[in-house]
Amino acid sequence: MGTPEQLLDDNFNRHIQALAVQIAGMDVWANDGITVVNAQLPSDTFNIVHIQNTSQPSFDTLKTVVAYTKEAGLPFCFWLSETAATETTRGYLQELGAVCVGSDPGMILALDAYRPIGDSNHAAIRVVKTRDELADFASIIARNWTPPDQQVEIYYQRVAPALLNSPQNVFLVYDWEGQPVSVLELFPSDPQTVGIYSLATLQAFRGQGIGTALMRQALNYAKQAGYKTALLQSSEDGFRIYQKFGFRTVTMYYEYQLA
Repeated sequence: MGTPEQLLDDNFNRHIQALAVQIAGMDVWANDGITVVNAQLPSDTFNIVHIQNTSQPSFDTLKTVVAYTKEAGLPFCFWLSETAATETTRGYLQELGAVCVGSDPGMILALDAYRPIGDSNHAAIRVVKTRDELADFASIIARNWTPPDQQVEIYYQRVAPALLNSPQNVFLVYDWEGQPVSVLELFPSDPQTVGIYSLATLQAFRGQGIGTALMRQALNYAKQAGYKTALLQSSEDGFRIYQKFGFRTVTMYYEYQLA
């Protein structure tokens, strides 16, 4: 099974490349414990360098990766957990011109202790099954930025065939009076482990329990589907919601970008 951090890291690694490897024009490659995903979009939301927690890359390896991202001419975000973020690796990144721009707690929940709870709000939640429903999902994610990030919508348009044909991924949309206002994604990395991604609620609808209801429905589904562990990387906004459900922090993820 591995440590909680290893479960997080493996799920994250599989998640960032699961769709990209199926789409013509998107590049995925790995070298010395580093996975590089180039979605060929001007967005570091989807162009990712993941330094895995089992990796201790050499300076030359990191130099090659950085050179690749520069040659691509696109923004990339470098992600690494606490174990990967050794003093040596962080020093190499800084020497190559990368700066730390943020950090997010990696959290985990043992589903054996979770008890599914019904909620009248669950009737407002639907599972994405069509391109139009996926467009609803993408529009909520895109509106995390002001103005909305059109690259998010372009990305989901491109990956739609692979995503909608996947029996594993589960995308949820919460409707308020017929209007999509909140979303969440479930991504399993093995039959016992599921990651939670992209929990987002439109600003005007926050503070009304919508995110909590969506999270509860996702955990209910995960429990009933037989998963033993749920995990996620928390944003500042979602941290208290996750704690309320019993998630605990097991590592930090650091984000680097080239200056």
